[in-house]
Amino acid sequence: GVLQAERLALRLQPGSVSCDAVQFEQALRTGALAEAAALYRGDLLPGLYDDWVQDERQRLQALADTLGDRLRAGPPPGLPPLPSPAPRAPLPPAAAPAALNLPHYLTQVYGTEHSALQLLHAVHAHRLVTLLGPGGHGKTRLAVELAHGLATAGGGPGFDLVAFVPLVACQGVDATPDAVLMALLLALRQDARGADPLVHLAALLDGRRSLLVLDNFEQLVDSCAGLVATLLARCPGLHLLVTSRRVLGLDGECLHSLPPLPLPPPALGSSDAAPVGAALEALACNPAVALFVDRARAARADLQLAGVQAAAVRDLVRHLQGMPLAIELAAAQVRSLAPVVLL
Repeated sequence: GVLQAERLALRLQPGSVSCDAVQFEQALRTGALAEAAALYRGDLLPGLYDDWVQDERQRLQALADTLGDRLRAGPPPGLPPLPSPAPRAPLPPAAAPAALNLPHYLTQVYGTEHSALQLLHAVHAHRLVTLLGPGGHGKTRLAVELAHGLATAGGGPGFDLVAFVPLVACQGVDATPDAVLMALLLALRQDARGADPLVHLAALLDGRRSLLVLDNFEQLVDSCAGLVATLLARCPGLHLLVTSRRVLGLDGECLHSLPPLPLPPPALGSSDAAPVGAALEALACNPAVALFVDRARAARADLQLAGVQAAAVRDLVRHLQGMPLAIELAAAQVRSLAPVVLL
């Protein structure tokens, strides 16, 4: 089967899906030029014009142009022509998959498009990016969504390893560099018994351009910020995306503050007590309202965004200041309390 269904997650079976763009680059690296030429079928994702798509499209086109020149030139003098590639046997499961330990969510995310694009550019341009925000602002969810995007098609543009490292358990007496190193190795599915974990980790990441998401780092800033600096110094290809309520204060740290969800405008008067028409349509498109309605309908499928209930939802998300976790907790109460009562 293609899908693996569990109680809390639905995911693809490893090895069940392939990507011709990834196979094209692998064939180029192994010198299978005829196979690479057969795999390149034209523009990547035609009809889509996001920045990252256009960048990748141009990069793959440049590789294809170079491949065409090499094929037209033929083999160098004195060398036999390249044999036709034999059919490839199925690849064995990789020892270190491109995506490791990434959580999977069953709910939709709202209102993060602009922040996600900014964060994507920051992660590519800087080796240490700290995603800042108070608890409940959605830092972990945004970091995980970004990691999934980068891990698509064998690590995404520029990265060949993406891993998620939860550090919420490293608190109190456990908030030590050794505990963080063990969490890192556990996320990378490595056993370092009998070895220096820092040396083992540096050897594991050597020669790779990797992205590690260090989640919930705020309680580790005082004791483990130095370890982050050491990791970056010893692993030149390592990029870190850190979610935290506190700044690490390290050289080269790029700060990205996560804002709350955009809020709908307040009531403009008595005529706005029950939005209708264009006002109701605009309200439904607001990310904070859309998040509330989506989560509320999971608890009560017949919820309608209309009349005084729509106005109540608008005022609720404004009272909750656009904080995603607070909105989700409030929406869960709709099973027994209408939005007007919640307000």
